[in-house]
Amino acid sequence: MATQLRCVLIFRLNGEGADPTVLATYDHGSQYETSGGELNTNTLFTGGNEKSYSDGCTEVLKKDPPVRGSSKEIGEFKQVSLPNSRVLYAADEEGRCVVLIFGIDYKTSVGCEMIKEVHASFIEKFGLPSLSANENGLNNRSCLKILKEACVKYEDSAKVDKVSQLMDKVEQIQGQMQENVANMIENTESAQSLKDKSDELNNQAALFKGDATKLQRTMKWRNIKTTLILIGAVILVLVIILVPLIINTSATE
Repeated sequence: MATQLRCVLIFRLNGEGADPTVLATYDHGSQYETSGGELNTNTLFTGGNEKSYSDGCTEVLKKDPPVRGSSKEIGEFKQVSLPNSRVLYAADEEGRCVVLIFGIDYKTSVGCEMIKEVHASFIEKFGLPSLSANENGLNNRSCLKILKEACVKYEDSAKVDKVSQLMDKVEQIQGQMQENVANMIENTESAQSLKDKSDELNNQAALFKGDATKLQRTMKWRNIKTTLILIGAVILVLVIILVPLIINTSATE
């Protein structure tokens, strides 16, 4: 089938000019690696040059070696299109290369995600042994379990792609919700800040009102005192003026 996930292989790239070493192979499309001379889902190339998956991928890697990544990360993905399939591959800095073979209608983006996952799981369990293992030296139950589980998970690229799109939408919604919550918190903090400022202004207004009342009372008593002083002064002046006049008037009579 054009959408079929066929095989996943793990190689170790050796020195320049040397053939890469195949460490493990899981043939998801069939339990047999060789074709018996006829082209089917587990052969590469045509025109009388049929090859097993491992031999065909070895030739692909020698012809167009992958760009190695940095540290334990996968590097640039490369893809080779063949008449009945496509080969997608990438390698890390140590030369551990994951190769995926699938039908011509299988989604490349899904293949890239599968290679990343296979590489991470493989390095976690076989990182050190993979640097010195012999050919097919890691074709053991534990390694094949990693490859098989990945193939089962990514077998239907359309389904995986839909799930991936759904997860992207979920992440977008989560991001939007987090942004809304952040904005709400920011608005709440702003509202609280405005409330605090309003309370502060109210307190200041209350203090000002109290001070104004005290000042008003003080000014009122000051005015009363001034009025009393003026009245007393007027009375004193009148006494000073009128008393002598009264005395003189009495003496004349």
